[in-house]
Amino acid sequence: MPNDLKKTILILLAALCPLVMPAAQESPELIEQELDWESVEGVWGYEVVIREGNDEVLRSVVEDSYINFSLPPGEYEVNILLLNKFKKSVNETGWKPLRILKALQPVVREFSPRREFLRSSGELKLTAEVFQARENTRFFLQPSAGGPPVEGKHRILEEESVEISFPMRELKEGHYILSAEDPSGLSDRAEAFTLELLPIIKPEIHKVSIRKLLQQEVYNDIEISGENFEEGLSVRILRKGSEFEPYEVIRESDRIIRISLITAKNPPGRYALEITNPSGESDLRNNSFFIEEAPEMEIVSDIPPLETMTVMGGLSFAIPAEASYGDPEPVPLGLVFKARHDLVNSLFWQAPGLRYLGVELDLDSSHIYFPSSEFTYSQLFTGLYLYYRVRLVRGWSLIPRAGMGVTFLHVNDDFLFGEPIQGDTGYGTGLGGSLQRLWSNGFLIEGGMDYRYTRYTGGYFHTIHPWLAGGYRF
Repeated sequence: MPNDLKKTILILLAALCPLVMPAAQESPELIEQELDWESVEGVWGYEVVIREGNDEVLRSVVEDSYINFSLPPGEYEVNILLLNKFKKSVNETGWKPLRILKALQPVVREFSPRREFLRSSGELKLTAEVFQARENTRFFLQPSAGGPPVEGKHRILEEESVEISFPMRELKEGHYILSAEDPSGLSDRAEAFTLELLPIIKPEIHKVSIRKLLQQEVYNDIEISGENFEEGLSVRILRKGSEFEPYEVIRESDRIIRISLITAKNPPGRYALEITNPSGESDLRNNSFFIEEAPEMEIVSDIPPLETMTVMGGLSFAIPAEASYGDPEPVPLGLVFKARHDLVNSLFWQAPGLRYLGVELDLDSSHIYFPSSEFTYSQLFTGLYLYYRVRLVRGWSLIPRAGMGVTFLHVNDDFLFGEPIQGDTGYGTGLGGSLQRLWSNGFLIEGGMDYRYTRYTGGYFHTIHPWLAGGYRF
């Protein structure tokens, strides 16, 4: 045989790569395999010899450039001899390593998280429960809408538990199916549950309403404007060697947030503002704040300013729920006035859960009509309530209240403007709740409903009082 042909044969056979096909076990020990190689022109066939160590375990002559055989899993060597038309060996590949693996069927049982935000860098890490996973198992995320899969790298944490990392830069928004593929070719797709990747939402800081700050001061309602402020974001104020967080962050919209902070003894200098969305994306604006050293002998304020007075006025009426006698009817005409003050002092300020506790003076005028006697009962209730302001979003607050007071009763014989024929003084206890919307200029509107038990010398009432009022917070 010419030397050039010999060289060609050697080059082709040097690329010999054993293929491990899906296992079809003929017995508990044997694994069916297929071995193929690139055919060589001018030869009649091939003689395939496989050995394990020094022991020959298979010798077979074939005319085609592949062979099927069954052997137990293990480490082997293979040599392929080229046969001419007289079935004589004219060349050979030499001994090449051959590794036979047992085929395993991976099963993806569970993974988490199922929902995650994309990020502009880094990795997406999934913790998966996978049966029969091994070091050379391959994991992929396949887009549900179609497209090339993204392969991840994994490490086995413990039996049937793996951590898989996928590069964020190769992933896009949408739903994905996690799949596992054994080196044998057997695979599994977790089609019963998918991974949802949410879009990258990177916040942008545009403007800060207050930049110059003093040490050991409290600053309320610093407005930060920008874009893509997501619910659940975090805020940090930082410089090299020092950082602190606001004690309160209110997200009014995706463009406006308000923060309240205490500068305390943070060192003077320029500070950056960092806002981070729940997705992990953040924006850093340098030189957002400049903290100046506190003047000497200046009294340090540990509580917010006492500008917490609220006054409101509006309409209300009483709906009878139960009375000691008769069957009263509501008269939809009544007035309500409320004056509130937050209990802002060092005791409540040190307990964040009590910061929004306050006291309310309530004046309520209402009327009830008794058709059977044609009498109208007019009540003027004066009471003190304790309230708690639960801050929501966009300036809204939920305000539960509880209190008691005195009530003055007048009975008229001709609706509201008849001659008073009887009067009495009693007491009332009540519970209530309301929803308030407060604007940045201090104006507010609030509506709610109160329940009140009123006791007089001659009887009692159970009444429900819907009301609506407007006012101003100083």
